[in-house]
Parts: sequence; C-alpha cells; structure tokens
Amino acid sequence: MADLLETGGEEALRSGRRGRRFESSRPDFEGLPAAIDELAVGETLLVEGLPNRLYHGLPCPSKSPLWDFRHHGPVWYYDRHVARTQSPFSSGALQLGSVVHAALEFGPGKYRAHLSEIPADYLTASGTLSSSKEAKAWVADQDPDLPLASPADLATTEAILEQFFQNSAARNLYEQIWKHELSAIHRRDDGRLIRCRFDAVTELGTVLDWKTTRDARPLETWWKAVVEHGYAEQQVLYTDIARAAGIGHGGMIFVVMSTTPPHQVQVVTLPDSMIRRRRDWVTETLDEIEARTDADFWLPDGYGQITELKVPDWAVRGDA
Repeated sequence: MADLLETGGEEALRSGRRGRRFESSRPDFEGLPAAIDELAVGETLLVEGLPNRLYHGLPCPSKSPLWDFRHHGPVWYYDRHVARTQSPFSSGALQLGSVVHAALEFGPGKYRAHLSEIPADYLTASGTLSSSKEAKAWVADQDPDLPLASPADLATTEAILEQFFQNSAARNLYEQIWKHELSAIHRRDDGRLIRCRFDAVTELGTVLDWKTTRDARPLETWWKAVVEHGYAEQQVLYTDIARAAGIGHGGMIFVVMSTTPPHQVQVVTLPDSMIRRRRDWVTETLDEIEARTDADFWLPDGYGQITELKVPDWAVRGDA
C-alpha cells in the first residue's frame, strides 16, 4: 500500500512528511506503477528494498540517462534509452563497485551473504570472470539482484573497509545512517517524474554517496571524475528530491574509496559555486529530451549546417 505520512518533528524527517511510503510484501512490488501514477505535484514516493532490476525499469529518468543525454548526446541517449539497441555498460570496475556498495549496505562480516561469489572454475588466470560457455551458464543461474564477486573483488573490498573505518569522518557518518539504498520517485512542479536511489541518508538528513575510483590520491585527482561523470549534476538531482521528500536538508557528502593500494578513503563535498552553476541542468535536459521525443529527431546539433569551431581563447592566442 502507499501511505501519505503526516507526522512532526524528527519523525517527519525520517519518514518523509511530504512523501508517500510504498510498502509491499510481494517480491514484484505489485501496485508500484499505480502508486507512481497517483503522485500529486510536489509529492515523492519512498520505496525500501526495491531490487535493482525493478528500480532501473521504472518509467521515469534518473541521473544516469539524463547524463547520457547531456554528456554523450542525443544519438547515444536514443540508442540506449529509447530504441534500447545498446546494451547497458558493464565492467570489472562496476562489478567491484557493486560489491563495495553491498559491503556498506549490509555491513562488514555480513555482506558476503548478499553476493554471488564466482567459483574458481569460472575464473580466468588473471582472476576475472571467464567468458566460457560454462561460466555464462553459471551467471544465468544467479539471482540478478546479487552482485557477482571474484576473490580479488573480496580482497579489495576488505582492504577498502579497513581504510573506511580508520577514517573517523567516514566512520562517524556511517554510524549516523538512517536508511540504506532508499529509492525515491518525485513528481516535479512541472508534472514530470524523476527518480533516484540514495546510497544512504543520515539521521540528520545528509545524503551520502559511495564512490569507488582507481585514483590513488582522490583529494588531488578525483575532481576529474566529478566532471566526467556529472557528480555535481547528480548532487542537484539527489538533494532536490531529498528536500522535497522531507528526508534531507540539501547537503550531500561523497565518500571516495580508492581501489588502488593503499586504498585511501576520503570524505569530500563539492564546491557550492559548482552546484549553483548546475542548478538548472535537470529542467534544461528534460525540456530538450521532451522536444526531441515530440519531433522524433535525435541527430546531434550541427548536423545540416557548417559551424565555426569553438576554440579556447588560450589556443586562439597560441599560448599553448
């Protein structure tokens, strides 16, 4: 069922005074699409325990498809999210990231029960999942909601956890967590639906996001990943939804965990000026996607015309 929660004080912050909490005892979350359709303007549906396969199948965009459009362009977006001719991206880094997320969700000493550990018979000499017929058959038999984990993934995860809890800032935030992996679907003031899944939300309403990176010294180099993957844009989306649902005050903290020895774990925030500059990106992106959908036009800007190339001033001056 979906209940509209009207409580006060700290309980309002925890349960989402302006949100609807969806509860279902069925594994397929029957009734969720109807509950989403019923959302009024400004309301948010909060869902706990929603499997990944169901979350990613929800009929509204999250940060990832919006960033695909913004960063990769309309053709990429169309192929992946409209025509669905492009398979979702997968990699060893994503697999490891999923294992680390599970470790933080379920906790040290408990998380391995929530993984599919790859048997030695299905590993390559380098320790990765084999592409053999037998290995593919084994994968097909696994629960799609459980991350695959190699022995190397587990070893790296354990090393990251050790550093995580040695960092008192990370440890203190972890001890304040109210909810892990909380899904939220929000109907904006313009009537459009958007969604996100919070890695964690603290008792005081701070959104936490776990990021794994190959950067060995995140404080010096992780800013490049912020730009490349749109993490400032992610913060805008996540904090807007959290605030609208009554479970967040607008703050977001990234816990950045290096997969490269010695596995530094750094707790960071993004510059306020950077976030302010991204404030309108969601609306602008939704507007363009809607216009292109209505026109059924997905060619990149510049097609059909000759365009003077934009060149940085320093390159025009020859300062390089």
